Amino acid sequence: MGKTTTVIHLAHYFAQRGDRVLVVYLDTQGHVALSYDEQPGDALRDVLLQRRSIEQAKVEARPNPWIIPNSQSSEEVTPYLMNMRQREYALANVLETIEGQYDWIFLDTPPSANILHDLALIASHYVIVPTLMDYFSIGGLSETLRTIQALGNLRHVTPPKLVGVLPTRHDIRTVETRRQMEELADAIGEKHILPPIPEDTKVREASTFGKTLWEYAPKTPALIGRPTRDKVKNSLGNLGGSLHLSEILAISLKE
Repeated sequence: MGKTTTVIHLAHYFAQRGDRVLVVYLDTQGHVALSYDEQPGDALRDVLLQRRSIEQAKVEARPNPWIIPNSQSSEEVTPYLMNMRQREYALANVLETIEGQYDWIFLDTPPSANILHDLALIASHYVIVPTLMDYFSIGGLSETLRTIQALGNLRHVTPPKLVGVLPTRHDIRTVETRRQMEELADAIGEKHILPPIPEDTKVREASTFGKTLWEYAPKTPALIGRPTRDKVKNSLGNLGGSLHLSEILAISLKE
């Protein structure tokens, strides 16, 4: 489970509670829409170019979660934004128009740094950084965290608060995973590491059917975690999974 699947499962959890949830997809691959069995579209481009409002552009993917789909068309926005004054606030300004209308707004960022990635970070209050448990992914974390911190150098910008780093596709059986978890703890401190998302083939299966794990495999480890003797547990007595992350956000950010 990576960046996009983390977002859609968080969104689904809160939507099931009856919260109003909006997912804004800033990656050009269109995976959020496909994960909900919807088609990618030009909504993000139109919103940023002020051709449509968020309310006009959103798609109701399920009861309560709405999405702003994206596609390759958002690349057309880059030249426009580069000539815009205070372009770094373009997304933040759009989101201000719907302030108070949603309980949760999740921004799914592009996989690599670009202007849309920067717009998402500037518009965010909190950030979760998913990472795979391999050498190169762990090594790239420092750059990501430095980018977030550097936002404080921009005028009138408060960097988003780090909720934590989220280990994904976590397989405790492998030496590589155990070693990288130790490296991660040494680099950022254990208190910044969120309960992991276990490696789970059901994640890919669910995506191919346009479903979330809540719909496709509600008892699978990537969703509910694995049995643990740890003191830190989710409501089912397990460690990790999307359920654990969702409950942490529900307690620490809202309730």
